[in-house]
Amino acid sequence: ESELIHIEFSTTQPNGLLLWHGQPPETDGSGHDYLSVAVVNGKLELSYELGSKIPAVITSTERVDDGFRHAAEIKRQARDGSLLLDRGLTEFGESGGILTQLNTEGNIYIGGVPNIDHMTVVHGNLTNFMGCIHSLQIQDSGVINFAEKAVTSVNTRPCSSGHNCEQEQDMCAALQPCQNGGSCVGTPSSYKCNCPIGFAGSNCQERTEFRTEVSFNGDGYVELSRDLLPHTNPDESELIHIEFSTTQPNGLLLWHGQPPET
Repeated sequence: ESELIHIEFSTTQPNGLLLWHGQPPETDGSGHDYLSVAVVNGKLELSYELGSKIPAVITSTERVDDGFRHAAEIKRQARDGSLLLDRGLTEFGESGGILTQLNTEGNIYIGGVPNIDHMTVVHGNLTNFMGCIHSLQIQDSGVINFAEKAVTSVNTRPCSSGHNCEQEQDMCAALQPCQNGGSCVGTPSSYKCNCPIGFAGSNCQERTEFRTEVSFNGDGYVELSRDLLPHTNPDESELIHIEFSTTQPNGLLLWHGQPPET
């Protein structure tokens, strides 16, 4: 059994829990198996216990509370663990005792836990994380989409950027949620996918088919070729038949004008 974790993060705080995998929140985690990745006293720390009550504690040599983006690779194989920070030197360590398996029953917590006292008993000064987790990969998961994978979340928001973190990153950039060629329009707190023809759903994940009927919700459109109304002859006329139904007092049914870029 082994774990492989890739994480990228930035923070200005000297203490903060990045990842915790242990027992369920309703249990007292003291003395039980766990794996923790945290910023402790300004440095990145990997800690785990396999039931022997003699945890492994592996700490980076460089500080990570400088506000810059840091990347770490964390590995555990049986009692042996390693921590690689920013492609520098790899730090190694091992847990005590003879046990080699990590036995956990709880979910994986990112950025904090419901009860820090129960679940991170190794460090009395450890707190929930303040900063940005830019990307997370666990085993062969690929970069985890928190919007899709989260069981629940409390007091979270998209990351910010800019020299003084003054630029809020919209949810399109943070999540890249739109599938099948959909385009995303986002704000720091919401997003909407504009789906191409043949796809629908909040993330354009649903394949749809329409032929002679099409429904609109006030924020969509269908673009047809101008060949239907070519206007090649000044004496020509237009003839349009349309059947529709709506409960709204205003709404554009058809528009034929200049291209959007003009």
